Amino acid sequence: MSANLPVYAEPKNTSIDLVPNQRFFWTDLVEKSEMPAVNIGSLIKIPAAVELPLFFQAYRISLAAHDALSMVMVRGGDGATVRQKQRHVVPVIEIRDCSRAVDPYDWAVQDATHLADGPLNPFAGPLYRSKLYILGPNCTAWTFVCHHMVCDGWSMALFVNDVMRTYRGLLDGEAAKPERPSFVAWARQGEFTERKDGSLYWRNRLPKKRESLFDALPGKGTSKRREFCFEWSEAMIERMASFGRENKNHPVRVVQALLGTALSHYFGKRDWVMGLPSSNRVNRKQKNMSGQFASCRPFPWRYEPGLSLHELLKEMGRDLRGDYRAGACVLSDLAEECHNGKTGNRPLFDVSFNALMVPNFDYLFDGEKATIKYLPFQHFTHPLEVACLEIDNGRGRSLVFNYDPEVLSEGDIRDINDILIELLERALEGPGRPLTEQAEDLPSKRMEEGIPAGFQRAN
Repeated sequence: MSANLPVYAEPKNTSIDLVPNQRFFWTDLVEKSEMPAVNIGSLIKIPAAVELPLFFQAYRISLAAHDALSMVMVRGGDGATVRQKQRHVVPVIEIRDCSRAVDPYDWAVQDATHLADGPLNPFAGPLYRSKLYILGPNCTAWTFVCHHMVCDGWSMALFVNDVMRTYRGLLDGEAAKPERPSFVAWARQGEFTERKDGSLYWRNRLPKKRESLFDALPGKGTSKRREFCFEWSEAMIERMASFGRENKNHPVRVVQALLGTALSHYFGKRDWVMGLPSSNRVNRKQKNMSGQFASCRPFPWRYEPGLSLHELLKEMGRDLRGDYRAGACVLSDLAEECHNGKTGNRPLFDVSFNALMVPNFDYLFDGEKATIKYLPFQHFTHPLEVACLEIDNGRGRSLVFNYDPEVLSEGDIRDINDILIELLERALEGPGRPLTEQAEDLPSKRMEEGIPAGFQRAN
């Protein structure tokens, strides 16, 4: 079956230049970073016993369609330049029976997170791992982890969807095979657009002296990061969707706006930096192609406190458009200039925001739906990551707070989440009212009230 798939055949002993976002990612988060792992992963819970031969067949077929996953890094002739080439291997899925654990799913989550933390050698390959967990006689979990150099969040969603769709089709006796545009052919032929150098713009955009949202530095790997997850209600999801349709704003952008407002209110700070993802998926072909297209850029948060939601979204849209038009942002160089050290020394961001969108994820097994979980990354150099997980075209949405316990307590995270949700309720009711007025009676941790316990521990 896999022999019929259109797989790009690479000439022997040849390599390909990294595409633009791969080069930025290599410079920013691999070559100049102290992080031991730069991986992305997810965990799928399947409410059924998996037919192993069919699942492995679906996995193998999907790997062939996503040829970016077969890439590894190689050194150029000068020994310093990094290029990439295909290296095909026999796919392997490890199987683990954890059905006797006290909580089999929690055991699988912890193991999958540990799997995502383990470094993948970009020069050896393969740059992915896969594991099946037997949770019980009628329940299975599957995790897939890969190096961010060959896969971004959008690509991860495409891949797990293709595996699940192909597996569901094989169970139903249908000839299901995913077809994706070849990343290898696209990279080799140089069809991508080189973005202009925006270094001067970004030096001016990000002030060399700024107010940090937190008074403590992150633990630099000395403590295990913790996770807090909040599932949105169906009513809230529908209200967000309705607001987005009426005002032409994606719900994720609204969450970004109110998250920034909530953090500024809680900590009493106004001039800090959020890290936002940016993508170079400029056309339909690239949106359907699996590979590394995403990058991250600093987004200074210095908005006037009296803005309404409508006004804040308008100003954010203006700034985001200006950032995109400005050109490439090399984070590592900016960090060294702005903080006189590498990103591992002083984080460029206070908070990073990520969005993992998994459209059309609607797979039933004996009447129950499969679910997907974002695996939190343990090695960020900033204290807080907030990930918005959107499933099945917005019909399911949750927020994941991945935080450093040496800087933030669980109480801090719960307060921030409660403020964000309450602001959502109020701002959707009155999007023309100043957000500061709507947040006046919500909890805050102003510095005049004393340094929170989490900061004292870090100091």
